[in-house]
Amino acid sequence: NPGNTNVLRFGQKQPNGTAEMPYLKNTGSESVTWNQANYLVFQGKWLDNRLTLVSGARRDRNETSTSNTTFLTGGTVTPVNARRPSSSQTTYQNGASLQLTREVSLYALKSGGLQPNFTGNRDTDGNPLPATLARSQEAGAKIDLFNGKVTGTVSVFKIKRTNSPIFYWWAPTSNSARSR
Repeated sequence: NPGNTNVLRFGQKQPNGTAEMPYLKNTGSESVTWNQANYLVFQGKWLDNRLTLVSGARRDRNETSTSNTTFLTGGTVTPVNARRPSSSQTTYQNGASLQLTREVSLYALKSGGLQPNFTGNRDTDGNPLPATLARSQEAGAKIDLFNGKVTGTVSVFKIKRTNSPIFYWWAPTSNSARSR
């Protein structure tokens, strides 16, 4: 009754004499993901600082586990637990930049990256998806005119993502949960 301003009391009868509604257990889910990484990067300059080289490697180790508990009418409980075993992946970064003149530089980069499944996304069988792996290649030219007042970059690039759990029309993705 919306006009009833009596206080609700738990653990006893309500002011109108009716029994209290029983507590209902709620459905819940939990996802736990960890990621540990070690990396090493080198950067060096040569040819009077006109040539810059960068090279590095990163080793990631991660694991995801999920748990769902569904409480059904009549007190039936259906727990579902799933775990993706710990996995390791090494990604690399290699790049170079060459300053042709004070105003113009050319560059190229090849790199990889990993994004653990921190959101606990699952496949159709309820198992946690693996980490998303990205690999990219890029090359281009940079200009710096009038002491930095006009700058710009022209580049071409290719990005490939695997194990991407979600398809965004605007994001580079393989739209596949399969490892390649």
